[in-house]
Amino acid sequence: MSVAIHVLHAPPDGVRGNLVPDLLGSAETNVADALHRCHRALELDGLTHSYTTDEWLPVIYDIAGPLLESSHLDQEPPTLVQQTQDAVRWLSDSIARLDEDSRDAAAALADTLARLLVVCVFVDGARASAPSV
Repeated sequence: MSVAIHVLHAPPDGVRGNLVPDLLGSAETNVADALHRCHRALELDGLTHSYTTDEWLPVIYDIAGPLLESSHLDQEPPTLVQQTQDAVRWLSDSIARLDEDSRDAAAALADTLARLLVVCVFVDGARASAPSV
């Protein structure tokens, strides 16, 4: 996901047009997979620690909403790149917390899910607006 998003901004315009559908498709597939796996991890952690994933949905939406609202097309690095980097950092942190059986694992997973959701919205929007996709 991260590589595909970064490469979207790297090649020159003439080459970029041919790569966009493949890169967006790769990003879409990988972000969907990451969302699914993090949701499943939250579900399994909830079984261990007596909570449900539904309890975390408001937290996820409360995190994702402001991230989407504060997004800009004209900032450097582009919002999509920054949000992808943040999602990967949170994903790494979530894995570490789960591995340690930390009490903060659920909160880290909720933050990760929110950030992945933001990336998913951006990728979906990019695919919808790309004429060759």
